[in-house]
Amino acid sequence: MIQSFRSWPLRSARASSFLMLALALSFSERVFAQRYVAAHVAIPFAFDVRGEAFAAGDYVVDFPAPSFIFIRSKDGRHFTEVPTVPYGEPVKKADARLVFVKRNGKYVLHALYGVLGKRIVTPELAEQSVTDKDIKEVPLNLEPSSSAESIRVPQAP
Repeated sequence: MIQSFRSWPLRSARASSFLMLALALSFSERVFAQRYVAAHVAIPFAFDVRGEAFAAGDYVVDFPAPSFIFIRSKDGRHFTEVPTVPYGEPVKKADARLVFVKRNGKYVLHALYGVLGKRIVTPELAEQSVTDKDIKEVPLNLEPSSSAESIRVPQAP
């Protein structure tokens, strides 16, 4: 009887610690699952991202963190990781879009407006003047995603 009395606080502490850990893990999983976003986008013109050329077509844009995005073609042949700088408040799903600016005859991915905030891709372009005819905006079709499949990097041939 004395031995079981001594171990009682220890068992109670273990049970509470386990319960707190389980609660914290389940909460953090929900938070991360809601914060990860993927979007489908049909870009009707050729464009550049950080010096890499992309053809017009269907792409998937993944937003795994505030400091970068992934852009990949739906066929998986083209992929790039793009560093971003957060600069504005989130927009509604219906207003999510990619912003391209025309430079040297090519459209360059300049910014994106998403549910995790506005992000600039090319800060050096921010200081240059831009007219409305030099800007193209393409809407994003957002889908919540927590699947690791959505950020699968294609293997080199």
